[in-house]
Amino acid sequence: MRVPCTFIFGAFILAAANPALTLGAGAPPASAGLVGPKEPEEQGLARRKVLHLKLRGELDCIKVVGELERALDRARADGVDVAVLEIGGDQWRADVLLGAMKLLKTERPKVVAWLNDPSDHRVGTGQAALALMASRCYLAPKTEVVFDGSEALRAGAPALTEWEQIDRDIQALLWGSLKERGRELLMAAMLPAPSQPLWAMFDRSPTSGPGAKLQKLMMTEPSSAESTRCIAITSGSADRGSIRVKIDTELALALKLADGSTREVGQLLAAERLSPQPLIRAEVVSGFPDARERLVRSLAAVDAAIERLDKTLDESEKLKGSDVVRRKRQAVRTSVPLADEAMKCLLDAEKLTVEYPELLRSPPPGATVVELTPHRLSAAWFYAFQDRRESVTELRARAARLSE
Repeated sequence: MRVPCTFIFGAFILAAANPALTLGAGAPPASAGLVGPKEPEEQGLARRKVLHLKLRGELDCIKVVGELERALDRARADGVDVAVLEIGGDQWRADVLLGAMKLLKTERPKVVAWLNDPSDHRVGTGQAALALMASRCYLAPKTEVVFDGSEALRAGAPALTEWEQIDRDIQALLWGSLKERGRELLMAAMLPAPSQPLWAMFDRSPTSGPGAKLQKLMMTEPSSAESTRCIAITSGSADRGSIRVKIDTELALALKLADGSTREVGQLLAAERLSPQPLIRAEVVSGFPDARERLVRSLAAVDAAIERLDKTLDESEKLKGSDVVRRKRQAVRTSVPLADEAMKCLLDAEKLTVEYPELLRSPPPGATVVELTPHRLSAAWFYAFQDRRESVTELRARAARLSE
């Protein structure tokens, strides 16, 4: 039996260093006994070249791993000392997560993670697992760490993906990082996908007031005597495969899932005793949902152009009268550019599928694929592009013949 309880931990207070002040017009001269602002070194802040790298969107496509790798490579080449990786999103695919986790096993630049999604104040357990690969991990206030299932995105992965091996590799990386950072090792039973129920035991009842300290995590249901000092971190049933996680900021801090809570990157840098000299900003965006929409729009534009070209050329080829030559030339002037634009749209759509191979793992727009085997999907996409390419090429040739 699980004993539900709610609690409030004491506020996490971050003492951030005051920004340097500048003397404005009309201020007394220095000889009046005023002391000028201290240099960062005098305030105990280390001057470092800092990159603020935002990871936006979900961990839903392999492109994210490539973009993150390129961003960290550029940071190393530019002599960046510290990278603050701001992580948002609450959906993740295990193979993408594994690739990103491996990239954070780097000594230079030093990576500090910040879990922050201003859009809905939710981040996924996969994103939390990624953040724990960094040297330090912070969480934005009022942010929840959640898990509602991780199967939905797997359809976008290659057909022969070895999910069991990937899950084992994630666990090995996570366990190693937890041990190295001195965190609770049983956190790996909850992240990134909980495999069984988990409870947290504190030194006293977490409802008795602020300051309750974590003693241990446990996978066995607490006894009646222990229940007043415990809280269930997971909900649902392992037997039904529906274990869920929902951890608010206060609980995340109590579990030492995060080292602190910061509202903005400036507070995080102050907590890390860093003075950015300079602060560089960059972004890595998934863009996968938008890519799907762009692909659908591009193919629809090609289809509309084919229909319009066919109709225009049919009408032009039947023209009669004294001005037939002029009217046919006019049709050529509109049809050839339209065919060229249609071919450009088709090439852009094909480039999208190279950039996002996940697009090829669902049926083409308007196509029905019986029994979605990888071979049939591949064939469907091949003909989706090939048929359109042949149609546009033939229509352009017809338009060119009108001018003869």
